[in-house]
Amino acid sequence: MPAQEWSEAQAPLMGITPIMDFIQEQYAKQYAPNTRETIRRQTMHQFVDAGISIPNPDQHDRPTNSPKWVYQIEPTTLALLQSFGSPRWRKN
Repeated sequence: MPAQEWSEAQAPLMGITPIMDFIQEQYAKQYAPNTRETIRRQTMHQFVDAGISIPNPDQHDRPTNSPKWVYQIEPTTLALLQSFGSPRWRKN
């Protein structure tokens, strides 16, 4: 959450709808419900390709069209973000 310290960043499993809800609540950017697939293709795929996000770390064989499809931040990326503002940041 934006009000938290970077060191408190967490790695919850999140689907597209909760991600969209977070964007709306924290950044006042609202997406229509029918844009979920667009966000998945044009945003989350790039995060996965870059190694920033992991799809379905809890169940790798989940079907692409499953409503239970989730993403999680990659652990070393999380550790990097948690070090922001600390003496470890430059080294990381």
